[in-house]
Amino acid sequence: MAKFINLQQIFLALSRGAVIQINEIAADVLHELTYYGIQILEKTVSLPEEVELLDKSFIEDSISQLHWIKRFEVESFVESTNTTLVNRALEQSIDGHVLTAEAQFGGRGRRGRSWMSPFARNLAISIGMKLHRSAGEIGSFSLVVGVAVVDVLREAGVQELSLKWPNDVLLGRRKVCGILIELVPSEKSFEVVIGVGVNIGAQPLISGAVDQEVADVYEQVPDMSRNKLAASLLKKIVQYGREFSTSGFLPFRNRWEQLNEFQGREVSISMPKETILGKCVGVNEVGCLLVDEGSCVREIYAGEVSLRGAGK
Repeated sequence: MAKFINLQQIFLALSRGAVIQINEIAADVLHELTYYGIQILEKTVSLPEEVELLDKSFIEDSISQLHWIKRFEVESFVESTNTTLVNRALEQSIDGHVLTAEAQFGGRGRRGRSWMSPFARNLAISIGMKLHRSAGEIGSFSLVVGVAVVDVLREAGVQELSLKWPNDVLLGRRKVCGILIELVPSEKSFEVVIGVGVNIGAQPLISGAVDQEVADVYEQVPDMSRNKLAASLLKKIVQYGREFSTSGFLPFRNRWEQLNEFQGREVSISMPKETILGKCVGVNEVGCLLVDEGSCVREIYAGEVSLRGAGK
């Protein structure tokens, strides 16, 4: 009998409901499965009963009114949903392309960090979108997507949510969602890849393997549907993306500041050549963080800093 020789083969089989005999899996692959949260019993490998696989037909039906979406894909295992769309953009327009995956082996976060992606225990969604804004405004779009994620999670019953500049969603001051916006070439306007990763069942698997405290939507809504959440996120992000493309960040500015975890608080910001201490007083019209140092208000640009509450 032929063996399953790589993770992609195994995950594809599991996503189709298969139960795999351990003796059908190559020995050098078997030990990798626990990293992705796969259940290994005495003789078989399978998904835990509580895991909800992504349902392409259900999500497509739920977002059928979004005629802007030209291509919707659900994969079992990819390097990175963002990387896939960024690479595709080198050859064609990705406006209206949406890619989700049960797991990623090279998921990426901001500033080159990795994003852990246990199989079927989070949402990894990437959206290609054309934005009719200037280059100087595109950076603020991650803040808009953060507002969209908070609005969707609140509608689903999750509370204690806030935003950490520029692209983290917090639940009880712990990271529950990361956002990664990547600009890709386009002839007449900017296209971006919007990457969103939400922990939905992943927290027990990743809490000891990352360098920060993480949260999970199951903590508050244990029966949350990954498929319903995926559809809701797509609808809200597309809605807010269109508004941003038309009107820019300004209509979202007050809303973001209301959700800002550090609004009015003393912060310490580490930059490559200096550390800035001051009070966070919000963001400007293009999404730069504003820090009052006493003598002046500094504008801080995304991609250059890490943000912590002062004294932490």
